[in-house]
Formats: sequence, structure tokens, C-alpha cells
Amino acid sequence: MTAIDSSRLPQHLAGGELASAYLLTGSQPYLQAQDRDALRAALACEERSIFFGDSKTAVEDATAAAATGSLFSSSILIELLYPGEVTQTAAGGLLELAQAARDNNARLIVACAGLQNAYRWKDESRLEQSYTRIDQPEIDAYRLPGWIEARARRLGLKLQSEAAGFLASRTEGNPDMAAMELEMLLLRYGEEREVGLAEMQGGGDNSVDSVFTLNAHLARLDDVRAMRALRHLRATREPEVLVIWSLMTQFRAMLGMQGRIKARSFFPASTQRDMRTIAKRMVSRHLLELVASLSKADLAAKGLAGKQDTWIILERICAAFIYAGKYGTLQRGLLRF
Repeated sequence: MTAIDSSRLPQHLAGGELASAYLLTGSQPYLQAQDRDALRAALACEERSIFFGDSKTAVEDATAAAATGSLFSSSILIELLYPGEVTQTAAGGLLELAQAARDNNARLIVACAGLQNAYRWKDESRLEQSYTRIDQPEIDAYRLPGWIEARARRLGLKLQSEAAGFLASRTEGNPDMAAMELEMLLLRYGEEREVGLAEMQGGGDNSVDSVFTLNAHLARLDDVRAMRALRHLRATREPEVLVIWSLMTQFRAMLGMQGRIKARSFFPASTQRDMRTIAKRMVSRHLLELVASLSKADLAAKGLAGKQDTWIILERICAAFIYAGKYGTLQRGLLRF
């Protein structure tokens, strides 16, 4: 498996020699979604099929879809999205999937949080030979300001060093949140204006704070206030992907509290306490299914899943989360969209 740091993906794509199968790993859902978007655009396939790893037949279905391709048909892209880490058991199926993609002129993107206990795997080397891996490395808090400056340059945003340090502090060491804020700054100030400490400290929008209010209501399982917060976010035209990212981060943080995956939690202390209380009694499988549903909502927000109302989808996901947190049962009917 050729391993490429996520920050080097643009250079890899510019090189022109694209692989048939990519494995994206990392605990930052927003950054990983951006890498998927970049790969999807570079591969430029005419047909696309998307599968979600929480389904028992996902790998088999994806393999069957890959087998429909040929040298004489239109190009096919297969995407398989896992809500958490890939286990050794699942790795065998991924080997067959990669082989099917190669044999039938299909392209493949598999995305996950990581490889679970990969150092114990007997066939990791075979997986390494089948996929080109795009990895999001962990970014320590002391390196985050430099990472922010480098990312701002790639975006074309003129960000002063002091502003990068301030942003690293405000986002509490979370690269996903910092990346989202950089894009908002680019939209607000463009590529011409230099963004310094004054712009960061004053006149900034309150999108992240508004979304954190939704996170707090969900952590308290307050259905009335959570729905009201969602409708307020819609009315104020907050970015749908910001809300999806925040919910994805919250659910993954709770999986991390259960010891299921490695995840960061940067929410306020009171919200984290409420999240831990729910995580202790909530079924991990339910959280994984909710994360997978958010991946589908992300596709809908980007217009890649037909004409669907993303805000209605988010209301259904939040309602399913609250019901599961209160009663221990996941209303899967709410997640069918």
C-alpha cells in the first residue's frame, strides 16, 4: 500500500497516475470528505455507486457492482464508507473488492476511521499491495498553527501567523474545525484581503457557536430544543455541511468514550459530561448506524444523492439519536432516506 499524507493529495492527483483503489483513513470526517471529493473529481467516472459499511452485505454488494464494469463500458466509481474502523475480518472482503475493481476497469474509494489493531493482522501486507492509502496524520496541538498556515496558503487565503495561532486556540486543537473556519474566512474575505488578529477577534460569525447549542441539546436528549435549534440553523442559512460535521464529530466522540474508535472531543465540559452519560448506556451499533446516516446526509447536502431536503434528513437523524438515547431502541425507519 503506497501511503500518501492527506496534505500531499493535490500533488498526487496532479501527477496524473491515479490508482484503481484508494483507502482513506483518519478520524477527521470533514477533512476526509474533502479528500473523497477531490478523488471523485480527479477520477471523473461517469457512473457512481455508494455503499455503507454498516450494512452486512455492503462489501458483497460493492463487489457485485464493481464486476459490472469492463474495458468497453463507461467508467464506474465504487465508494464504500465505514462509520468507524475496519476490522481484520472485513479486510478479507476488501481484498476481493479491490481485485474485482482491477479486473473490471472500475475505480474504488474506501473510507474509514482507521484499521483496527492492524499490527495484529496476518494479511496486512496483502491489503498494502491492493490499495493506495490516503492517511490523515494526527496533528499535535503545538503543530496546529503551522498546519493552519499551510492549509490557508493552499486555499489562497492570506492569513497572518498571529491569526493562525488564535484560530488554533479557538478551535481547541481540532483540525476539522480549523479547516471549516478557514473556508468560512475565505468566503468572507476572499483571496485579496489579508486576515489578521483583528479580523479573527471581531466581526466573526457565530456559526460554530450556534451548532454547539444543537450539540448541547442533543447531549441532554432535549427533543423540543434540538428541533428548534435545527430550524433556527436552517432559517439563518448556516452551512448544512457544518451541522453534519458537528453531529458526526459528536457521535464519533461518544464512540471514543466507549472505547470503540479513536476520536477527539472538544465540546464544552458540561456537554461532554452529558455525552459520557449517554455513551455509557447507548448501544455502540446504534451510534455507528447514526454516523453512517450522516455520511448519507453529507452526500445529499452536496447534491450527490438526488433531490432531498437535507434539513429534514438531519431532523430525522437527531430524532433517532434522542429516541435511542432515551429508550435504547434505534428507530431505523427514521434513517431510511
